[in-house]
Amino acid sequence: DTDGDGILDLYWGTEPFEDINGNSIWNNGEWYSDLNGNGIYDLNLDWDIDGDGDKRNEDLNGNGVLDNYNPNNSLTGIDDPSDMFHDANHNNYVDESERDWDGNGVIDDYDRRYFWMPWADIPDEGFKHASGDFYGVGAAHPYSFSRDHWHYDKKVTTTMKSELVSQVTLHHKLTTGIELKDYNLTNFWPPDRYGYAEYYTVRPREFSVYLSDKMEYPGAIVNAGIRMEYFMPNTMYPNDETDPTWTSDDYDDWDGDGIPEQYQGWKDAAGLYEHSLLETDEHGIVIRPIKNPQEAENKLVFAPRLGISHPITDKAMLYFNYGRYYQRPALQYMFRNITYNMGGGFPIVGYPDLDPELTVSYEVGVRYQLTTLSLIEAKGFYKDIFGLTDTRPIYWTVSDWYTTYYNRDYGNVRGFELILLKRPPGFFFGELNYTYLVAKGKSSSVGQGYITEWSGNIVPTFESYLAWDQRHTFNANVNLSYNNFLTTMAVNYGSGTRYTRPEQGRIVVENTETYPWYMTSNMRVSYKFKLGELRTDLFLYITNLFNLQRFKQVNDLNWYHQYQQLVSQFDDNGDGEVTVSDGQENFFGYMSNVDL
Repeated sequence: DTDGDGILDLYWGTEPFEDINGNSIWNNGEWYSDLNGNGIYDLNLDWDIDGDGDKRNEDLNGNGVLDNYNPNNSLTGIDDPSDMFHDANHNNYVDESERDWDGNGVIDDYDRRYFWMPWADIPDEGFKHASGDFYGVGAAHPYSFSRDHWHYDKKVTTTMKSELVSQVTLHHKLTTGIELKDYNLTNFWPPDRYGYAEYYTVRPREFSVYLSDKMEYPGAIVNAGIRMEYFMPNTMYPNDETDPTWTSDDYDDWDGDGIPEQYQGWKDAAGLYEHSLLETDEHGIVIRPIKNPQEAENKLVFAPRLGISHPITDKAMLYFNYGRYYQRPALQYMFRNITYNMGGGFPIVGYPDLDPELTVSYEVGVRYQLTTLSLIEAKGFYKDIFGLTDTRPIYWTVSDWYTTYYNRDYGNVRGFELILLKRPPGFFFGELNYTYLVAKGKSSSVGQGYITEWSGNIVPTFESYLAWDQRHTFNANVNLSYNNFLTTMAVNYGSGTRYTRPEQGRIVVENTETYPWYMTSNMRVSYKFKLGELRTDLFLYITNLFNLQRFKQVNDLNWYHQYQQLVSQFDDNGDGEVTVSDGQENFFGYMSNVDL
C-alpha cells in the first residue's frame, strides 16, 4: 500500500519494484512518472479507463503497458504496438492477443481460432473526441484509438473500344462499334464503431456492340440502330437468401457424408469439415462461407432505337423518336458486402443477380424556323421506367434481418417542352425554355425501402408522386451584346418539389405535399478592350439578382408542415403570413400555437 490509502496497490505504476524507464534502477512508487529523467513529471496517467471509479493507473489487458493514451511515450500509450488497442499488422486481430496460448512453442492456427481477440470485439461506446482522431472504448476513456483505423479501396477499370464510321452510299451512313470494360474492384472496410464492415474482391465484365444507319432522303431522315449489351457479374450468391451462410448454429451436413449434425469446433479445427468456419484468405481474413452458392446470371439485352424526321415545309419539321435504353445497376448495389458481414444493427448486402433497368422512351415534336437565326420548338415526351432498384428486408432468423437490393420499382414520366432559341450574332440572343412534367412511381430513391423498414413502417405497393416531381420549370438564358459590352442573365424558376406529410402512421403515402416555388437569378456584365498588346476583360458578376430568399427543402419537416397548416388556417387575407391584418381573432389564435 504505497500511498497509504488502505487499499493494496495492483497497478505497476505504483509498485516501487519496477524499472519504468529502463535505466536499471527501480522507480519509486508514484502517481506521476518522470520517464525521461528531466526532473519534471510527465502527463497525468491517473485515468479511469474502465469506468469503475478508480482513477489510478490501469493495465486492463495485463500486458505490462498502461492503457492510457500518451502519444509522446510509446511505453505508456496506445501507440505502443503491443497494446490492446492496436492492430498494427492489419489482420483484424488485437496484436496483444496474438500469442502461443496452448504453450506448444509455436503461434499457430489453433491459437488464432480459439484465443485471438478479433478487432471487432473491442467494445465501443461511440463517443468521438473533439480532436476527431479517437473514439472512446469506455465510459471515461475518450482518447483510445478508433477501431475503424484503416480502409483499403481499389477500383481498376480497363476499357477497350473500336468504332467505324462509313458513308456507304449517298443515302446511308453506317456507324458500328464494339466496347469491352473489365473491372477489378476491391473494398476492405474493417468494422467501424457500429459494427458495419465489408470485404470483397470482384471482377465483373461488360461487353457491347452497336450498329446504326442514318438514311437521308428528300422526304425524310431516318436514324435506326440497335445496341447489344452483355454483362457478366462473375460472382456467387446464396441459393436461399433467408439462410445465406454457414453458421455454428446450423444443424446440417458439415462433413459431406449426407448426415446432418451440430457444428463441433474441434472437428472443424481438425480439418474434417467441407464447410469450415475457420478458413481465411491470403490476408488472414476469416471467410464467411456462403451456403449452396450459385453463379449470378449473365445478362444479355438488345436495345433498338428509331428516329424519324419529316420536313413539312422548307421551315418546319416534324420528328419522332423511340428507344429502349438499358442501364446496368450501380456496381455497389450488386457487390456491397457480398461476404455477408452481419455486424451493425441494419446490415445491407448487395444482390449480384440484379437485372438492368429499362427505360422505354417516346418523343414527338415540331420545329419551326422563324428566321435564319431563330426557331421555336414544341415537343411531348413519355417515359416508362421498369426495374428500378429498391431495397427490401430479408429475415435470416425470426428477429434478425438484413437489407438487400432488388428490381421492384416502376416509374413514369410524361410532359411537354416549349423552346424559343435565338442564335448569335446580333444585339439579342439566347434561349427560353418551359417544361411541364409529371413524375410518378413506387420509390424516389434506391434507399427508400430501407429507410421505411428501418422506421418500422410498411413499404407501399402503390404509385405516388416522386420526390423530384416538379410541375413547372422555366429557364431563361438571355444575352445582350453591344460593341464590346456583353450582358448575360440566367434565370431559373421552378414550382415546388414534393415532400411527404409527416405523422401518417405505418402506411405512408409519399410526396403528397409541395414546397413553395423557388427562383435563382444571376447576371454578368463584361467589357473587352485592349491595352497595347494586352487583351483585357473587365466583368461584374451578380448572384441572386432580385435578392430573393427562397428554399428547396427544410431540415425539420415536422415543424415546417405544422407551420404551413397554421398559416393556411389563420391567414385570412392570403398573403402567406399571419399578422394583425388578418384579424385579432386569427392573429391571437395563431400566436397561441407558436412557441415563442
